[in-house]
Amino acid sequence: MNIRDIQNALIESADLVALAVCRRNAPKSDMMTRRKLYESYPNDWLDYHIKRKNIRGIKAGAAKNSAILFSRLEVEALLKAEKIDGAGLK
Repeated sequence: MNIRDIQNALIESADLVALAVCRRNAPKSDMMTRRKLYESYPNDWLDYHIKRKNIRGIKAGAAKNSAILFSRLEVEALLKAEKIDGAGLK
C-alpha cells in the first residue's frame, strides 16, 4: 500500500462522511427510488446486492404500490468498501 492508495482511501472516506452529514440534516434527500438507483449505478451490481440483501429498501408508505426507497449512503458505502477490498487496502 503506497501513499497514493492511502490518500484515495481518505478522500473516499470524507465523501461518505459528507453523505452522512447530509442524511442527518435532511433524511429524505438521502433516499432514492429504484429507478434513480438504476440511473446512477451499474444495474447488475445493484441487482446482485439487493438480492443478497446488502442493500435494503424501505417502503415509503403503507399502500400496496408505495415506492421502495434506498439509502444513497448505504449504496455508496458498499461501493467504496468493495473498491477498497479489491485494491488490497485491508
